[in-house]
Amino acid sequence: MIKTKERTTVQIAREEGFTDGFNFGMEMGRLSIFKKQLRIKNSTWSVAYLNGNKFKLDLKEMSDYLIEEDKDKPIKIIYEYEYCDLDNHLKTDYLIGKAKNRTIGEIWKGIDRIMSKHGEDVFGDHRFIESLIYKDNQIQFYAGS
Repeated sequence: MIKTKERTTVQIAREEGFTDGFNFGMEMGRLSIFKKQLRIKNSTWSVAYLNGNKFKLDLKEMSDYLIEEDKDKPIKIIYEYEYCDLDNHLKTDYLIGKAKNRTIGEIWKGIDRIMSKHGEDVFGDHRFIESLIYKDNQIQFYAGS
């Protein structure tokens, strides 16, 4: 009797043309593991742009991926938001936080602390970190749903 090798899920997906969907599912699974490892409570990593350029984490670990070479240096995190005052005037304010170093994992944890502290009052259901701007020794992030 001839025994054939069973194909893996990855092989089947690639052979049958489901690569994009499969890769998306793999990435979501990987991010959910990072979320558990980092003890993230409220935010979801969805960053597609860093400084306006396409960004992809690829197969790097969150704790090793540096946003800038000086890993051990803390970094300031800023979230700018708008709200209406009692007279219905549009105002801008900022939330400030920090990350203990410049790895994506620590930046994600710093953003999550900001979201956890200010909750629905500021973020509503916008818990996806969609883009980052790194400039002047600080990170500004934008959130969406």
